[in-house]
Amino acid sequence: MVDNFLKMGISCSTSFSTSLERRLALRDLSLGRPEFPIAGRLSGCFRPGRINMIIGPSGSGKTTLLLTLAGLIQPLDGKILWEESDIGHDVSIADIDSADKNSITGTNKVSRIDDISGSDNVAGIDSARDNGKIAFTNKPRFEIPWEPDHRCVGLAFQSPETMFFAPSVGEEVMFGLLESGLNAPDAENTGRAWLESWGLHPPEFWHRNPFHLSGGEKRRVALASATAFRPAMMLLDEPTAGLDLHGQAHLCSLLAEISKNHLIILVTHDPEMVIHQAGTILLMNNGNTRWFDNGRLFLKAALDNTELYPLPEWYQAALLPYGEIAEPPWPVAQEVRNFISSATDSKTVRK
Repeated sequence: MVDNFLKMGISCSTSFSTSLERRLALRDLSLGRPEFPIAGRLSGCFRPGRINMIIGPSGSGKTTLLLTLAGLIQPLDGKILWEESDIGHDVSIADIDSADKNSITGTNKVSRIDDISGSDNVAGIDSARDNGKIAFTNKPRFEIPWEPDHRCVGLAFQSPETMFFAPSVGEEVMFGLLESGLNAPDAENTGRAWLESWGLHPPEFWHRNPFHLSGGEKRRVALASATAFRPAMMLLDEPTAGLDLHGQAHLCSLLAEISKNHLIILVTHDPEMVIHQAGTILLMNNGNTRWFDNGRLFLKAALDNTELYPLPEWYQAALLPYGEIAEPPWPVAQEVRNFISSATDSKTVRK
């Protein structure tokens, strides 16, 4: 896997380039054991840039998928691929109408086009119409099998604090950094800075025994240890469990910042905590799966079909009088209050 990353110009311990789009693609992936399949035919992509979420009821296969992505469980069937392509660019419809369309498709870096303007169709471009713009999506320049390596993947299990093995917080945080190749002085400097970003002041915590910390402090040390070497992919299973509201908000803010340059996939039973910062959302339920490109689309689908996913009762009750909502507010009290005020002023309450 490391060799494959190097071929693509990726260092496993550094962030992604902003000039390329990279994604983890699932192609007809089946999970579980031969005698007990859990989920099948998963096809979709997780991308860096925002927090990716896997949600669904207990027993639906969320953790199994996470462990499969980490390489700890082999899939029953299908493929996991690491893809890279040039980032698409936007061109106005007027530009396309006046341009030499052969020059647009001549590079052979684009896939196909659908209904650019009127009846015009140009083979070779994948487009989406949005406010007079066409978004071009390019074919992958690289498509390689995903073969996880401990230097490329950081995994935090449920209750990761139960897996402490070092006698001090500092040694716990430095372990992944040393394994990634840093020397001891650099590992300590990097580890101290990373621990500080998790709200744990190194002069106070560095030499303490991690087992003597509070529950919330243990969780933050465990997550910091699993991500200190900044792997290309970070897989987190229920990272907010056990944290108070302040700790959850701080964690979500930090993950959102990290996700700008790293691929983060987290399993959670509380998607409303990070839904406003979510990228791809995969909903798994009794063998059935649905993919959503962002949090708004997920909220709209769950509001339109209350059996899809149990959103907070107060949120559903507050929005019930307004029927189908094109762009639901985030499940935050102030956001909902602002929406109701605006909807009431425009008289959109359903009779």
